[in-house]
Amino acid sequence: GLDIVEVFNNGNTVFAGEISSGDDINVNNGKLVVNNTSAEVRIKSNSDTGESYINFSDPSDNNVGQIYYGHGTNKMSIRVNDATRLAITSGGDIEVEGGDLFLNSGTNYNDKGVVYFSNERTAIISDIVNATANGDTSLDFQTRKGGARASAMFIDEFRNVGIGTTTPYSSLSVIDSNSYGYFSSTSAYRTATFQGSGSTSIVVAADGNAAGVYSEIRLGNTQASYANYSPYVRATQGNGIDSYSLEFGTSSGGVASTKMYIGGASGTTLGNVGIGTTSPTAKLTVQNDDGVSNGLHVIGDFNRSAGTDA
Repeated sequence: GLDIVEVFNNGNTVFAGEISSGDDINVNNGKLVVNNTSAEVRIKSNSDTGESYINFSDPSDNNVGQIYYGHGTNKMSIRVNDATRLAITSGGDIEVEGGDLFLNSGTNYNDKGVVYFSNERTAIISDIVNATANGDTSLDFQTRKGGARASAMFIDEFRNVGIGTTTPYSSLSVIDSNSYGYFSSTSAYRTATFQGSGSTSIVVAADGNAAGVYSEIRLGNTQASYANYSPYVRATQGNGIDSYSLEFGTSSGGVASTKMYIGGASGTTLGNVGIGTTSPTAKLTVQNDDGVSNGLHVIGDFNRSAGTDA
């Protein structure tokens, strides 16, 4: 069929003609120039399901590249060596086929490459953070809350991951501005598993260095107030950074309190155990809730060694 080629200059047609698929249009000096801010070149198909394209060629290949529009699919494509590599649909989707997508925003220190989503409400930012020849990078995933975009997850140049922080100090650092973090699982057996290559530990560290600062693990359910109801295991710092006591608390009537105490801080004797008291004066001190009566009840035989108090 015939294709219609039109060239406009400021709304006025300066060339219009029908050409067949085998025809050529020769332009003097290899240029088609239209000098005006409203200049337009129109390639018009005579079919609503036809194709329009601009073809690039050289002496050795008549089809090294194309800008192609399919009227039936309403899709604009860029072809290289007769293969589609990039396409834009009528809905605004961008399709990359048969290759990778490179976003090179620079190679200098603090050069940032940004991909925005949802009218810049969400962003992924790659930043060159190393001023040396290494060119190390960080990656910041930002979301929007309360009208402001901020980091939700951050990966630094050491591949440390920060959630709620852009300065992670370990492989995974989670900073929660709320009173507690929350991990949920549909498994009836486990919520999280921490596995090491050998001996493994879970460290709960308080951000402070003063007597009375404590770290604790609270146990309970999602209906309980973690500040009041939940039983706990707590380590409290004494007068030195290497001096800690250990407390085990249970709850009753909506209030949690320490029921067993192992001394190691704040003037207690190292290793003293207190049940019903946080001030054990012997290796084992048992005290009733009234703080006065003897809280130790022994049933059956009780043997004591010479020279010890019972």
